[in-house]
Amino acid sequence: MPEPRVELVLHAQLRYYNDGEEELTLPFVEGSSIADYIARLPIPEHEFMGVVLDGTLTGDLEQVPGAGARIELVPAMSGG
Repeated sequence: MPEPRVELVLHAQLRYYNDGEEELTLPFVEGSSIADYIARLPIPEHEFMGVVLDGTLTGDLEQVPGAGARIELVPAMSGG
């Protein structure tokens, strides 16, 4: 049986923090929060404005996702 994983998806310019790759598969760690998974990459908090957990927008980075979860980071927007 394969080990449980969590998928981290980096949209747009956030891919920079994962060598240009959009997705990163991480081992599932019981009790780890969204913030714990994000901390595995050097992404400054001001670089993303939202987090989507399994298709639902959340602002709670202390939420604990389950095995097989998909965490998406939405980049902060700028422009004029």
